[in-house]
Amino acid sequence: MEENFDLKIEAYLGGDMTPEEQKQFEEMMSQNPKLREEVQLANEVNHHLNDSAWMVIEADKNDPVKQELENYVKSDEAIVLKSKLRQVGANYKKKRSNSSSIKYIVGAVAAILIIALISNVFWNSRPSHDVLYTEFYIESDLPSIIKRGSENKLLTEAVALFKSNEYDQAIQLFEQYERETQGTDPSIYIYTGFSYLENGNFDRALQNFDKLLNSDSIDKSKAFWYKSLVYLKSDRIEECKTILSQIIDDSLFNAQKAKRLLGELE
Repeated sequence: MEENFDLKIEAYLGGDMTPEEQKQFEEMMSQNPKLREEVQLANEVNHHLNDSAWMVIEADKNDPVKQELENYVKSDEAIVLKSKLRQVGANYKKKRSNSSSIKYIVGAVAAILIIALISNVFWNSRPSHDVLYTEFYIESDLPSIIKRGSENKLLTEAVALFKSNEYDQAIQLFEQYERETQGTDPSIYIYTGFSYLENGNFDRALQNFDKLLNSDSIDKSKAFWYKSLVYLKSDRIEECKTILSQIIDDSLFNAQKAKRLLGELE
């Protein structure tokens, strides 16, 4: 069957024809037994796909994977696959006249097709780097730099701006505090670094995390994890993998998370 007919069959069964197109197509079927047989087989294939495929992920009707699967089933690639499935059914029918056997073979191959479709969707649905960053960067895990009894209004305001996602203003106040305060807590570099990171200034983010790494802070080893997040968000994946491996090998801060993230990137 020509590819043009495959598209017409899908349009006919999917209700995507105009009334005039539908009338013309039905007249063609009445005069063409082979076309009529193709439509019957296509309807059988669609029955298995529509009734069986959705059962796999019916639990969540708003699942984006289900929507992606549905879009794929309706794609040109899937139409070609379903056309091949109809050919299998047609060839089998020539050898066996038992209609229940025909339905069995069509159903079996349809099940294989469903697995292929779902596998294709899931294989190509690995989390993006932005999604992974959102998963592994947890603001509440950052160490506190507001010490008990501290009344530094500048630092308090800077942290409040940071937590309100006002990163430009937060950077100004953090850096002002750093200039004006002797013996600055190196943890401030963490907040300044993430402020730059959230603003997309990856180089300045790395500079601040390097300041932390080169400090005498007890939190300095955390800089490796923070730098891995910079590399992740900036799509420098090989550098991200390298530093994650170092975290794992040396059992540094967030070694277990590093192992999970590295697994997602492999």
